[in-house]
Amino acid sequence: MHPFHPRRDQQFLILKCRSIGGVQMLSLRDESGHPLFVPLEWTNRAPPSSASLFTPPPILEVRCLLELAQRIQSIKQNKQKER
Repeated sequence: MHPFHPRRDQQFLILKCRSIGGVQMLSLRDESGHPLFVPLEWTNRAPPSSASLFTPPPILEVRCLLELAQRIQSIKQNKQKER
């Protein structure tokens, strides 16, 4: 899903793919059985865009910052144990 979509990182059953207004849309079924329509380009089913092939991921992405904070915390804890 799109990086800001509330259902990002969730998996859905794909019912069909169709074009609506010239945009490829996936018809999905959510966990309660309700239909959900999402642009194909918002999913991992879309081919990579040319921009994503040449642009490195942002270094200030929240996921990266959280991983960095965890690594710093781990280093601090290891240094305290060595004392």
